Amino acid sequence: MRRFARAGGYFVVGLAALSGCARQSGPIQAVTSDYLPLRAGASWNFVRADGSSYSLTAAGPVTRAGESAWRVDRSGGASEFYVVRSSVVLAEDAALAIPGLWYQWLQRPPVSGNRWDTAVPVNGPSGPGTFSYVGAVRDAGEQTTPAGRFSQCFELTVDAAYDLVPSPGAARAHFRFVLAPGVGWIEREVSTWDAAGGALVVDAARLASYAIP
Repeated sequence: MRRFARAGGYFVVGLAALSGCARQSGPIQAVTSDYLPLRAGASWNFVRADGSSYSLTAAGPVTRAGESAWRVDRSGGASEFYVVRSSVVLAEDAALAIPGLWYQWLQRPPVSGNRWDTAVPVNGPSGPGTFSYVGAVRDAGEQTTPAGRFSQCFELTVDAAYDLVPSPGAARAHFRFVLAPGVGWIEREVSTWDAAGGALVVDAARLASYAIP
């Protein structure tokens, strides 16, 4: 196992093991840790402002780079992978296409005001470089989407940077998720930039319906 750490956050390549990762600075703590209820057959349907939609389906636990991980399939898109531990949720970075490149996605239970950041050298498809990210959680209170009204929500943001030699600033991404207890994602927003810092692409959607077995 290789582990790299900086500024209070941990980044694990291979066997992931995280604990005590973030600075505790927020007064509002969730009453439950289940803000990502991944169960076989669970599904979430999202709608964008233009009326287009997509769905996520939890396909069940799989072995991913030696880890027991949940695979979440997206209609018309790539699968997402998550490792759920008692105190943390890890996500696999998808942009670099390196299986087992896990990073801290969310603490369990989430605490408003928490923040974590890490940078690590990686060998990506286009060569060596650095992957770095900053995560943060804040209280989002009550939220309403086409699927209904949800209380005790939290907003999770993750800012990721892929600085690959010989092209610094190869790509950047901003992820914003609103999570509801016992439901998971009720809003998902992804913003990406190209190597030159332009060509911003935003994909934002809100929960239209869901089923948690």
